[in-house]
Amino acid sequence: MQDIRSEKVNFQKAVVKTEIALTELSELHLKLGYQNAFLPVLEQDYIHRLAEAQSKAELSQRKAMAHQHEVEMKYPTIDVQTQQIVA
Repeated sequence: MQDIRSEKVNFQKAVVKTEIALTELSELHLKLGYQNAFLPVLEQDYIHRLAEAQSKAELSQRKAMAHQHEVEMKYPTIDVQTQQIVA
């Protein structure tokens, strides 16, 4: 009789552990579903930030080129060696 009771208790423990494991699995599925649903939002944010950074970089490059052109017009570089050969 004791063996039968022990087996019942062990069976009930196994059933409870199985239910707990299934509940944890369900929770993980919910988390995974949320994260998979959230990925497109993160991707759109990343794309937006990347486009913003690229436009700032392009603007900075244009400003640098304009400044370089302005400096070259204001202070032209004279090739002394070429002028000495020509003269």
